[in-house]
Amino acid sequence: MGYMKWKPNKAQKEEFKQRMNEIESFISENRIDASASRDSFYFEIAGQKYRVSNHAVESSPYHPFGRLEDVIYIHASKTRLIEIYTALAAGKKLNGRGAEA
Repeated sequence: MGYMKWKPNKAQKEEFKQRMNEIESFISENRIDASASRDSFYFEIAGQKYRVSNHAVESSPYHPFGRLEDVIYIHASKTRLIEIYTALAAGKKLNGRGAEA
């Protein structure tokens, strides 16, 4: 069996569009910085810096020096950004995949 591509119907497309708009509003409201491709997000909560991205910093040509010691890196997609930010703002500790540690 080969890989099946997701083919959303009209309602699913509209739902996804609304979700992305919600996330973009959240990014603006919380002053979250984003990469040009909008797949990496940078923010600070209570003096701690975070990077949430769907790819490792080592795979990016824009980070020639690799990981920084003062940043916590979380591997997760944009669709989980609100969940992750909210959990961190509430003082929860998350692992490298954005799940409660």
